[in-house]
Amino acid sequence: MPEVSGRHGQRLIDEGNARVVMGLVGSTLRVLQALPADTVNGIPGDGTVLVHGDFGPQNMLFDLTDSGRVSAVLDWEFAHLGQPIEDLAWAEWIVRMHHPDHVDSVEELLSRSGVSASWTDRHAVMVRRCHELLGYSRTVGVPAGEALWRERVAATEAWTSE
Repeated sequence: MPEVSGRHGQRLIDEGNARVVMGLVGSTLRVLQALPADTVNGIPGDGTVLVHGDFGPQNMLFDLTDSGRVSAVLDWEFAHLGQPIEDLAWAEWIVRMHHPDHVDSVEELLSRSGVSASWTDRHAVMVRRCHELLGYSRTVGVPAGEALWRERVAATEAWTSE
């Protein structure tokens, strides 16, 4: 596998580039969701778009020289056919959970993604995904992971508005 150059999205957010990074995340989501659903043969699911399943700056490399670009989208192990809101909500969750001082950058994600979804709907998807990951931690028998996801479920459920 070749090496791909670029800088990790979460590091760039921490360095003050949240708006640029989240704009590029949104633009990349728009491109990915425009791909034909049958782009990847044999992918599970019954939705209308290709869903990464852990989409956001944590799984992307960026080159911010010139106008900026995404150089790679990493870690596709949760990929499936699903609904457009799934990756949008998860990218927002990453910012809200790991970069709460940069929640205003979510505006860039929302405006550039091409996905229209209310806060209520996005929040419901975030909560559902956290419950899924809690269940996964229980299934594989990782007590520390289970405790972490229990905390994350509670924190996510407590979010009340944009």
